[in-house]
Amino acid sequence: MFAATVVAADELPSFVAGHPHQHDQLAVVSEVIEISREYRCFVRQGAFVCGSSYPLPPHTDVPAEVRGFAEDVAAAAASLPLDPLTVDVAITRPARAWSSSAGSTAGASTAPTAPRSWP
Repeated sequence: MFAATVVAADELPSFVAGHPHQHDQLAVVSEVIEISREYRCFVRQGAFVCGSSYPLPPHTDVPAEVRGFAEDVAAAAASLPLDPLTVDVAITRPARAWSSSAGSTAGASTAPTAPRSWP
């Protein structure tokens, strides 16, 4: 894995070349977005197990809507060998929920889900 970072489009080839041991990992590529909150969720057998806000304190509980979104991601990945599953969810401005990463503890990863409207 590599640390989350912003890479300019014209720098992507050198960024990818600099991480040859991760050539099979999927990554989210999008326009720059403003993140208001982030949550890390742990899902096992399709059910939310635990999670919290991150990366900076104060860490708060995961709202029910974010738990449901994490379970939706797990359902979408049900055919893949990803159990348990870690799902990072970013709440952006304007409010949309994005699954910023999803991967098993075995190091596999899935494609990100599409954004969904946030209440």
